Amino acid sequence: TTPTGGYEVGESSVAAVAARQIRHALIVDDSRRAEDRLIGRLRRKRRYFRTLSTTYAQEVAHSRDYCTQIMDYC
Repeated sequence: TTPTGGYEVGESSVAAVAARQIRHALIVDDSRRAEDRLIGRLRRKRRYFRTLSTTYAQEVAHSRDYCTQIMDYC
């Protein structure tokens, strides 16, 4: 079967169009799922780094308070 006019010989143009539309829909779905997974991963990383940053800031504040107490004692 040799392609002519955009579809296989013996294949109806309606079937060819339907097959292309289904293929396109599947590709779009796969692409959307991949984007959703990436967005989810990025949100988790952002949450992780925000938590890390908050924890670091709390530790710095605690260390500063501790140093102030030591300096007051001396």
